[in-house]
Amino acid sequence: MKNCGEFLKQAGFEGLVFGDVQDLFVEKLQHLKPEMKTEELVEMFRNPEVSNYLVLMLRFLTSSQLRNNAVLYETFIDNGMPIEMFCQTEVEPIDK
Repeated sequence: MKNCGEFLKQAGFEGLVFGDVQDLFVEKLQHLKPEMKTEELVEMFRNPEVSNYLVLMLRFLTSSQLRNNAVLYETFIDNGMPIEMFCQTEVEPIDK
């Protein structure tokens, strides 16, 4: 995850957009341990700010996968919507 910046940039994301989100995501991943108690994990994800950042990073990664491999995915999008628009309206918004 520390090195996913280039993947995100290839999809058109600016470093300023994902930099802080990526840093927090990596930090939280480093806190995960096999011996971690369920309560600790749940508590970490209950914090809305942390949870929203983690989900946002996963949305950025999903959008990047779709954009960087548009030929593989464009036939699955209804109404011939361009992959960029699909990502902007359906994948990236936090409230979707």
